Amino acid sequence: MALVKCEECGKQISDEAESCPSCGAKPEKMGFFRKLFIGLFVLFVIGSVMDGFNSPSTKPVDSSSSVETQEEKKKREEEYAKNVLIVLRISALREDMKNPQSFDLVEAINLKNGILCTTYRATNAFGAIVTESKAITKDGKIVDYAKNCNEKFGDDVTHLKKFLKKI
Repeated sequence: MALVKCEECGKQISDEAESCPSCGAKPEKMGFFRKLFIGLFVLFVIGSVMDGFNSPSTKPVDSSSSVETQEEKKKREEEYAKNVLIVLRISALREDMKNPQSFDLVEAINLKNGILCTTYRATNAFGAIVTESKAITKDGKIVDYAKNCNEKFGDDVTHLKKFLKKI
C-alpha cells in the first residue's frame, strides 16, 4: 500500500482507496487495454529473451528443412500470441472482481469466432462462493453467455489457468 497524490485536491491518499476522503474524487485505475498492452509487452520481451537462448547453432542446414522449420516457428509464435491474449482476457475478468484472489477458473472454451466462454468460481459481495459464466469478446467486452456460448464448439483452453498465477 502506497500513498499517491489525489488528482483533484492534491492531498495524499492510499493507492487502494476507492475515493479521496477529502474531495470524494475516484482515483484513475489501470484499464483493461493498458493491462493488455503491458502484459503483451512483457511477454514479448520474455519471449525474445527465451528465443535468444534457444536459437539454433550456425551449422549449415538443408534449405528444404529450413523452410519447414520457419513455418513451424511461425505457427508456434501465432499459437503463443493467441494464448497470451486468452490469458490476459481471463486475467482482466479476474481483476474486475471484488476478491480477485478467490477466482478459480473451471472451464474456458475459445470459440472459432474469437469469443471466450468462461465458467469460474469466486466469492460474491456476501462472501459466498458462487459459480458464474461469462462470455468475453476479443476486445475484452462481456457479452451474453447464453446467446454466444450455447454450442461450445471450440478449443478447450482451461489448461492456461496455470499462467494466471504468474500474472
